[in-house]
Amino acid sequence: MKTPIAFLLIPLALTACMQNTPPDRAIYTTPEMNELDAVRPYPYTYDVCQVLTPNEATQAFTISENHKLIGCPSHETGAINDRIKMNGGTVLGQVQKWTILEVSR
Repeated sequence: MKTPIAFLLIPLALTACMQNTPPDRAIYTTPEMNELDAVRPYPYTYDVCQVLTPNEATQAFTISENHKLIGCPSHETGAINDRIKMNGGTVLGQVQKWTILEVSR
């Protein structure tokens, strides 16, 4: 019985695909996994950014008067840029895998 050549090539093709997977691909982590206290999504209920309550993880950041503290997963560069451009956000720094910003109230 002869085995079709295509059947033998499938494992080789799968191996080649797995080698091209970037090792640092973005994996979503919750605010709580990053020691952040999230209140609600910002600015809309379906957004990945979160309004944060200041805690030990964010105590190093100084928030200006009339501003609120928000965080976005650091790999969500589009959301972070939107918060800067559309909401006047300023990046304050990073806590683990989340970027911390302040935005006007």
